[in-house]
Amino acid sequence: MCQINEDRIMITKEEVLRLVKQGKTNELVKLGSIVVDILIESLNSNIDTKHSITALVEIAKTDENTFQRLIKELENNTSWKSRRYIAQSLGLLKDKRAVKALVTRLEDENENFLVRESCAESLGKIRDPKAVDPLIELLKIHMGDLMESCTEALAEIAKTNRNTFRRITTELLNSDSENVKKACVMALDLINDLRAVDYLIKGLKDKDSDASPSIIHLLAKIARKDDSTFQKLIKELLTNNLQSVRFCCAVALKCVGDRIVEKNIEKRLFELSKKNSYTKGEFAKIKLEIYKIYFEITGHKSFLRVMNEYLSIIRDKTSKKEFAKTKLELYRAHVTIVGSEKTLETIKGYLELIKNDYSKEELDKIKLNLYSFYRMVFECESAIRGKMDLPKLEMRPPKRGPIIHAQLRVAT
Repeated sequence: MCQINEDRIMITKEEVLRLVKQGKTNELVKLGSIVVDILIESLNSNIDTKHSITALVEIAKTDENTFQRLIKELENNTSWKSRRYIAQSLGLLKDKRAVKALVTRLEDENENFLVRESCAESLGKIRDPKAVDPLIELLKIHMGDLMESCTEALAEIAKTNRNTFRRITTELLNSDSENVKKACVMALDLINDLRAVDYLIKGLKDKDSDASPSIIHLLAKIARKDDSTFQKLIKELLTNNLQSVRFCCAVALKCVGDRIVEKNIEKRLFELSKKNSYTKGEFAKIKLEIYKIYFEITGHKSFLRVMNEYLSIIRDKTSKKEFAKTKLELYRAHVTIVGSEKTLETIKGYLELIKNDYSKEELDKIKLNLYSFYRMVFECESAIRGKMDLPKLEMRPPKRGPIIHAQLRVAT
């Protein structure tokens, strides 16, 4: 039986462990520093550690020697379990003097993962900006749970430190590391500050970035709850000069819901019509262009409705050939929305109108050009040849790629 005798207080190791098991933290705290050794030793046992941690934290709050002892144990204790729980204890103390020791353990590549994770979590609780640089450096090389813990720590520090918030937004826009960019998006999500929206939109410039899906998801999440963010996305969708930004805003808005987006686009159009005096045809064209930006990306059927409205307005104001050409250009660019049958009918109508304007050889080339584009859409080359009365010329398959971006030359 081991007895401790300090200032005439006598208690055995077994009695201390019994108090730990019974969760009698207050009694352990009253005993003070004389039980610290046993409490630290108990961290590596099968006893529930939460009571030992609580007692150590409460004792260290009033006893400087105990605090310093915890720092040394984090640095030197041979048990990774003990180091892990000591790191957690230092986080609960929220004393900035522990930051250096926690960062050292966090940066040690040979340290147990759970110890490093606890160090990151404790740095988040202490909220000292001095930990920001080490955390960001670690984000450049680590993925998974450790990255998540470092990100959460950054977010916690940023909640009370404006410079850290600015640092996160700067790294989002300028970092060379995709890991860091993704972590910054995660941190901004945890911070839950609407100031982040403008930075997130700027971060969409590179839609091929690994962080873009995370940015889109977060913007959609915010836009569902915050109307000002939703309106910003609508504005960027309609006015931003960068196709990548418009594309990503469209995808984010798609997550919010097509009906809500369409309603707000209609509202913007109404405001536009009130400010400017457009003819019916001019306004229909503007409306078509605006819908094209959003619905061409999402494939929504509303674009087809607006496109047909535009065609019905210009039908009587242009020649048959000009109308057929315009209709064909629209249908071929949006074949995935219009559908193959309607597109084929439009091709046949256009070819019928221009058949007397070209020699047989020129007309064959125009037919072949149209045919080569739609070869990817239809199932059978022979079926198309029969329906379109195509000449028996050598057919070269078109370059593979999204149909929507294919380029055709239509005779003028």
